[in-house]
Amino acid sequence: MKLLMSTQNPKILEQGFEWIEAIKDFSFNWSVKTLQDSLGGSQFILYFCNQTDEQALGYILISPFLEHWEFLSLATHPNYLKQGIMTELVSHALQMAKRESIKAVFLEVHEQNGPALDFYKKNGFVINRTRFKYYLDGANALEMKTQI
Repeated sequence: MKLLMSTQNPKILEQGFEWIEAIKDFSFNWSVKTLQDSLGGSQFILYFCNQTDEQALGYILISPFLEHWEFLSLATHPNYLKQGIMTELVSHALQMAKRESIKAVFLEVHEQNGPALDFYKKNGFVINRTRFKYYLDGANALEMKTQI
């Protein structure tokens, strides 16, 4: 695997993250189009791919703002779950944030997404506040934060 970072619309997105569309665990996942439309300005994306065919295995879309970053969207290819890909990506992103003198990283998670909540807590995030009725299904979003 290799880690790539892009501030542009990378080739890997042009080829398509078809697997994002296939993730049906929660209805609030981002579509490929939303992900592509979000790249621009200061946002950038970190992603792991296979060495051979550059198929994306996981990504984090990051939006920097002053001394903070927000993880806008995170996903791992369904065929590569439980292999440490997102753990490596989050670790790498937090190391980058430290090098860039970022003070905190934020993200939002659906209150019913137990596996994601557990993962973020394991990686140093704590619940910062609740955004009530944030999602289309009326559920709350939990804003999580980690200090760098």
